Amino acid sequence: MAYFPSVTSAAVLHMIDLSAIFSWTGARYAISGILVASIYAGSFFILSRIFSIASTPSSSIALLIAIFVQYFLHSIYTFKRDWRDGDQLLRFVITIITGLLVSQVVIGNFAPRVGVPDYIGLVIVMVVLPIVNFMVFFIWVFRHKG
Repeated sequence: MAYFPSVTSAAVLHMIDLSAIFSWTGARYAISGILVASIYAGSFFILSRIFSIASTPSSSIALLIAIFVQYFLHSIYTFKRDWRDGDQLLRFVITIITGLLVSQVVIGNFAPRVGVPDYIGLVIVMVVLPIVNFMVFFIWVFRHKG
C-alpha cells in the first residue's frame, strides 16, 4: 500500500505536463469546483439562516458536506475513477487536510507577518490552492493505475 509514488524521470515529465489543465479533465475540475463552492454556500445559508445555527457550526457542517460531495464529484465525474478505492480516499483526505492547514497558515500567520491584510492572503489561497490541488489530484490522488 504505497501512498507516495516513486519518482522516476517519466513521473517527473508527467508531473510537469500541464496539458491536463487545458483538457476536458481541467474543464470538469472547474465545473466541479463551482458546484462544490455553491453547495458549500447553499448549505451554509440553509443552516445559518433557515435553521438559525451559529456561523461556526454552520460553516463546519457545510464544509463537511462540500468535501463529501467534492470527493464523489472528482472521483466519478472529474477524474473518472472508482469512488470505492480506499487508498484514493485516504490520499484525498490527506490532500484536503493539508490544504486546510496551508490556508490557515497563509491567512492567519503568513499574511499578517509580511504586513498584508488577511483578505490578500485569502485571495492568494483562492487562486493558488485550486491549481495546486488539481495537480495533486491529477498526479497522486486520482492517478491512473498501472
